[in-house]
This record gives sequence, structure tokens and C-alpha cells, in this order.
Amino acid sequence: MYNIEEIKNTILCGNVLEELAKIPDNSINMIITSPPYYGLRNYGNFHSVWGGENTCDHNFEYVTKKGISGGTKSLKVQIKDKDNFQIVNDSQYGFCSNCGAWAGELGQEPTHLLFIEHLMMVFSEAKRILTPDGTLWVNLGDSYSANRGYQITGTKAVEGSQPNKKQPQAKDMGLKPKSLMGIPDRFKIAMIDDGWIARNDIIWYKPNAMPNSVKDRFTVDYERIFFFTKNGKYYFEQQKEKCVNGDPNPPRGSKGTKTPNSGRRINSDKKEPLTYRNVRSVWSINLQPFRGAHFATFPYKIVETPIKAGCPENGIVLDIFFGAGTTGLIAKKLNRNYIGIEINPEYIKLAKERIEKYA
Repeated sequence: MYNIEEIKNTILCGNVLEELAKIPDNSINMIITSPPYYGLRNYGNFHSVWGGENTCDHNFEYVTKKGISGGTKSLKVQIKDKDNFQIVNDSQYGFCSNCGAWAGELGQEPTHLLFIEHLMMVFSEAKRILTPDGTLWVNLGDSYSANRGYQITGTKAVEGSQPNKKQPQAKDMGLKPKSLMGIPDRFKIAMIDDGWIARNDIIWYKPNAMPNSVKDRFTVDYERIFFFTKNGKYYFEQQKEKCVNGDPNPPRGSKGTKTPNSGRRINSDKKEPLTYRNVRSVWSINLQPFRGAHFATFPYKIVETPIKAGCPENGIVLDIFFGAGTTGLIAKKLNRNYIGIEINPEYIKLAKERIEKYA
């Protein structure tokens, strides 16, 4: 078991379940994190063992899960002038023939239901280590179902690339191709059923969301952030936003001064009063470019507002999928301690460099 004082402001390298098991009960003030989205990316094929029996002498029978790609003509590739950031390379996973344990990378499970089951294993441990007044914030996006097991990097079909029959397709999961899987909704309901209190379902609206080439549905320009607590009484510092007559983005007038948040001018001819209101649950926050090796970093504001609201000064903020370290960077700027858990040593190196340089 870790000594909590010794792991403050450090990054723990390893499997998330194994590292969480070493953190003492009731020792973390706040957790904010974004798990891998189902089936959309892989982070280096770092395998972990999920479920089964700890005493089992595992015998894993591996299959290959074909990756997906928009191909070299993808609109995203043209815009970013580099490889499609959503390319998912081929990966392997396997079930133990003795105890049923699964070995693979979180987010690359053969079914969405197994993915939710693994997330619940993670957040059950998260509940144990949160203080009684602790808060949990989870950013999670949805995925579309598809019969895309034949795809490989850069092409739609090649000789010998038909789907492995052991690899479930949309119809095998009880879904129709092209349908949203409802991953965030399934996760929220599972968390409520597990005893968490769901306090907010926050919409993160992205004004600068990447365009896509779909023509038979609308472009998705938002994600969701769930705010959970262990108990009915918890730490929360109310956050307020500036507004004019109830509008945080008043129209530009011919006179007046700029409001700090919106950059717009208040029309002084009408003498509209500047007031404050409780922050709403739709957050308009631009994506931030990041030239590092990690392609799914949090924008600063996505982390800043929850930390201010959900963790006291000098408290501990934990990110269990630490990635490039934005949580640690913002926690230090806000006079909080951080702990990160990350399985990829390259991301840990990147996160340490960012925090040392900018915190």
C-alpha cells in the first residue's frame, strides 16, 4: 500500500486497477479523468488482465482485432496534414480458457458491454479511495456501431482481410450498424446502479470541433462530463459567471467595456447591469492544439472549473488516465496536489516535461 504523502505530485506507471489497489481508502479529494473511448483509439497496445481468478494459471486464446482508418483521403488527414489522429492499428486480445479473464487494452474490448463492465471495475476502486466528501468527474464520448472488422490502416478492404468470426460485429452485439452505442448513457446508469450520486450531466460544446465528411447525420460537436459524488454531503465551491440581464455573452454595443469572459462589449447607452449567476451545465470550450505525442489532451478550462469547484486548496486531485498531464499541470497552478496513473511510459515522460515547464 502506498503512503499517500510519498506519492503526492507523482505519476504512477502501471495498470490502472493494480495502481488503484495500492492507494489507501478515503485518501483522494477529487478524481477527474477521461477513459479511452470505446473502439476509437489505442494507446500502444498495453495489455492488462481484467476479471477472472487471481490464482488462475491463465491460458489466453488470442485473436486479432483489425484496426480502422479514414484512409489517406480522409478529411481529417487533409486538414491536419498528417496521419489521421483517429487511426486505430490492429490489436490483439484474448480470453482465458480456464477462468474467463480477458487480456487486452481498455477500450478495445470485443463488445461495448464488456467495456462498461471493465469501467465499473475501475470506478469501484475509485469510490473506495475517495474521501467521504470527494467528487468524481468523468469525460466520456460515444461510438458508432459498425461491421468494420475488415478494415485495416489506410484502406477499406484488401485480400485476406475479412473479419475474424470470433470478432463480434454490430449485429452480434444486438446493435444495428451506424447506430450510436449509447456508451455514456450506459455508463451513467451503471454508476447510479452502483451507488454513485449523479449530480450533473455536463455538455462540453466545442465551437471549433473538427469537421467530418458525413452527409446523412449532423456533425457531433459536443461531449459529456459526468459529475458524481459518493455521498449527499460533499465538498463543492460554487462557481459563478459574469452575465448581463442573464446573458453571459451580451451583444456587442457601440460603447462600453469588454467583459473578461466573452470579449464582447456591454452597450453603455442602455446601461445594462453586470451581474453574476451560477455556472450553467453547458460549457462552450474550444479544443486546444497540442503538438506532443498524445492526441487526446484536455483543454485547460475543462480541468480548471471542476478542480476549483470540487477540490479544496492543498487537496489531492487524481487522474487515473493521466495521458499528457493536463490535470497535473492545472492542479499545480491552482495550489492543489496531483497524482497521475498512466500505463504508457512515453506519455509519463511527456507529462513530466509539460508540468515542469508550465506549472
